[in-house]
Amino acid sequence: MLFRGKRTCLPFVGKIFYARSNFYLQQVHVKKGFFSRIGEIFNPAQTLALSDKIFSQYNEKLESRVNKVIGSLSSIGVTAIPLETHALIELYYYSYNIELSQLEKLPGEDNMKIYG
Repeated sequence: MLFRGKRTCLPFVGKIFYARSNFYLQQVHVKKGFFSRIGEIFNPAQTLALSDKIFSQYNEKLESRVNKVIGSLSSIGVTAIPLETHALIELYYYSYNIELSQLEKLPGEDNMKIYG
């Protein structure tokens, strides 16, 4: 998760910087038998439903971590804003495609197709 921070305690300091919060998945390897693997082939919706449940748990943990980081940064006078999908795309596009980004601008958020 990336944050865009701005130091606001002094009126003449207007620096913008980016901070990143790490989040590591704790994967649990479950041994699956032959029949459960065959069942996943014939019923992939069951596997996806489980993945959605696990995703929501990890998402809650990530949001909790983000709130802790935002709280820590605000305690030292830094206003932190978590970046949304479109802002992350812009950040990476302009960072890694310096010459191309001057010639070709990204489409607006309404015209961009984002999957996921």
